[in-house]
Amino acid sequence: MIFLHFLVEGRSEEAFVKKILCPYLVDYDVITYVQCVQTKNDQKLGKKHKGGITSYERFRTEITNLAKQFSSKNRYFTTFFDLYALPNTFPGRQESKDWQNPYKKVKLIEKIIATDLSDPRIIPYIQLHEFETLILCDAQILDWAYLEHETEIQELKKSISGMNPEEINEGSATAPSKRIIQHISQYRKGLAMDFIVPKIDLNLVRTLCSHFNEWLTTLEGLKETAS
Repeated sequence: MIFLHFLVEGRSEEAFVKKILCPYLVDYDVITYVQCVQTKNDQKLGKKHKGGITSYERFRTEITNLAKQFSSKNRYFTTFFDLYALPNTFPGRQESKDWQNPYKKVKLIEKIIATDLSDPRIIPYIQLHEFETLILCDAQILDWAYLEHETEIQELKKSISGMNPEEINEGSATAPSKRIIQHISQYRKGLAMDFIVPKIDLNLVRTLCSHFNEWLTTLEGLKETAS
């Protein structure tokens, strides 16, 4: 049996992992745990604030502390962060900022993180380019939360027709979530978590998103890796 800990950026990623990936990975003898990154520890109020990536240093501390809690070889750790708005403090971010090929960019960042963390059990994954990429694989599922916006959904689908979802980019007005909001101004991640995420077709995502598919293939093979 393999135990896999997901350290995710926010509530949408957490919902996707819990509702889609966790039950899926059970068939590969992978038991999963999910937690959001901690962004702030308010000692005065005794509260820990979660969600959002503020710096590489904070992330590095959190992932290494998590890994140190478990020494066994059948424990693995992975991340689920957006490339969009990823802090510039992340290694490889500055070097690759002008690169046109998003796959080379994200793989460089993941590779440098893995080298820096120096623990083969940690599998860095950066989402191209945003969680909403998964929704745009089939934008029609937005109607589960926005049924009264059928015209806007069709316009959104037309605007991204023929595009590779993972290449819908990290521009401030053209990132996946921004494209949705351009057509459905009422779009909120909360509704996405409750109504849209459960409708994401994992097989379709894997077909359209090669970087995501490579990551999931790695997670499927963890039992063989550990043996």
